[in-house]
Parts: sequence; C-alpha cells; structure tokens
Amino acid sequence: MPTGGTLALLAAPVVLSGFGWRGLWVVLAAYAALCAVLLARKVPPAQLGSGIGSLRLLAESLASPGSLALCVGFICYVGQWTSLMTWLPTFVVDERGASPSAAALVTAAFVAINIPGNQLGGLLLRAGMPRWLVMGAGAFAMGATALGFFSTALPDALRVACVMAFSLLGGVIPAAVFSGTTVHAKSPQHIGTTNGMVMQASHGAQFAIPILIAWVASRAGGWGASLQVMAALALIGIGAAVAVGRFERRLGK
Repeated sequence: MPTGGTLALLAAPVVLSGFGWRGLWVVLAAYAALCAVLLARKVPPAQLGSGIGSLRLLAESLASPGSLALCVGFICYVGQWTSLMTWLPTFVVDERGASPSAAALVTAAFVAINIPGNQLGGLLLRAGMPRWLVMGAGAFAMGATALGFFSTALPDALRVACVMAFSLLGGVIPAAVFSGTTVHAKSPQHIGTTNGMVMQASHGAQFAIPILIAWVASRAGGWGASLQVMAALALIGIGAAVAVGRFERRLGK
C-alpha cells in the first residue's frame, strides 16, 4: 500500500498537468478495475469446505476480544499516520512557504519510508519478538516522534526527521496486526472476516480521525493542539497492544 501511495504521489503532478484531477481519477479507477479483472481470472477461490453463514462468521468474529484489540490498535495507527500525511503539505507550503512540488516530495518521502517500516515489522516477528511488543513499540515511537514534529521550538530539519521516524517506526504495526488475524480468528473460515474487520477499521479511521484532529486544531488555536489527540491515540494503541498480548497468552500463543 505505501508503495502504491508513493508511486501515485510522484506521478500525480505529471498527470495533473496534462489531464487534470479528473484524468488522474480515471487512470486510478481504470487501474483498480484491471486489478479486479486479474484477481477474478488468476486467483482461485479459497476451498475451505465451510458451511458457516456470513452473519455467523461476522458475529463470531466480532465476539473475539483479540480481533477487536487488533482493530483498535490499527485504528490508532492509521488515524495518526493519515492525519500527519494530510497535514504535511499544509506545513510545508502554508507554514514554511515552500513550493507545492517540495510538499509533494516531502509527502512522498513520508509515504515511501513506511515501506521499510512494514518490512521491519515482519523481520522483528520472524526474529521472535512478540506481536504485542512490536505493536506497542510502534505505538510508543509514534507518540514520541509526534512530540518532536509538533514542537515549534525545534528547527525544521529536526521536525522533518521526526516526521520520517514517525512513518518508519510506526510502519511495524501493520505487519503485527495482519499476522495476528490468523491467530485470533476462531477458525480458518473466520480469517477473511477478521481481515475485513481490520480493513474496515482502517477505512473508518482514515475518514474520521483526520477530521477530528483538524477540528481540534481549529478550535484550540493551531496544529500544535493536535498533539493531545495524537498522544491519546498513541496511548490507546499501546493499551491495545498489551491487550493483544494478554489474549494471546490465554490462547497459548
């Protein structure tokens, strides 16, 4: 996902200059449709041999406390990450007077550095680091670096470094969350539903939390006030990680 986001950010200025935002939308929509066709033609359907109905799958997945804890942890991660990504162009252009091209490059770098963060999460899990600790460390790092990039006392270079560290270190969380869906799903048939819960939690966070943070900033006197929301999300993310570890110990994982 961050790879696709980076490519889109880098390609957007070229497409926008020639075709406008409608042309960019059409290109991305056509690409998504092509992916759907390839998926339908090339990927065989799962053969799980299950007769469990959809409503039962959903109800039993929603009743899994471990799956819900994964969703909460992912909500906190996605909400913080998306909010900062949408704030970056404002910071670069409006607050520091840089060009829109510079804003696009900084934002693309922010998205791109999330890629090795995702890979690092997988490496940590493979090395035997507990899932809850990977999630908790990522949430703590996001909270700590948020203190830096929202601090007006720091020079811009250090604030940008905090932004990049935020995306890099927080990027370990998705690997931990998605690897956990197979552990907390009640059965193999529930894995798809659990993954769907996590993704829907992500979509809800992308929509609601940036709006919440912007509302707080507008009401409390600037983006610096958003730190309170970011810190709260980091703390909730740490709490969700601890809960995941507790539920997995009960499962003997």
